Amino acid sequence: MNPKDIIALVGNRESRKIATQILKEQGYYVVSIDSKVFEFASQFFEEEELDNHGEQIISEFRERGKKAHQHYWLNLVMIGVPDDKERIVISDANMDEVVNTPFRVLYLTDGINNEVQNNERLEVINYDGNNAEFTKKIHDIL
Repeated sequence: MNPKDIIALVGNRESRKIATQILKEQGYYVVSIDSKVFEFASQFFEEEELDNHGEQIISEFRERGKKAHQHYWLNLVMIGVPDDKERIVISDANMDEVVNTPFRVLYLTDGINNEVQNNERLEVINYDGNNAEFTKKIHDIL
């Protein structure tokens, strides 16, 4: 059995969206930590509260889970991945969530004021607004 190819996307939100779409087109199965957090939060909050304060609520829920265990949400999304999926992309990870995991980490940046810690597993990709060049960079690392 081949090991699964799991890529975690961290960094710039807009770049993560584009990279997720590129990887999805390459056959990667997409999981989202924010979607899982929202799913849980929606059990405790009314729709109107989530509409008005969703980002804050999601952020607080995510932090509470991480306080219980560093990989709490990461574990929950990975449990939901079907066994037949060999190529997986985590579309919205934070660096602290992927520390001490075997996943490949793509740090996506717009190049503005981004300090990246030296990490041998971290692949930094700059997105300067040129979609074709960014797509090529993503394909090159695959």
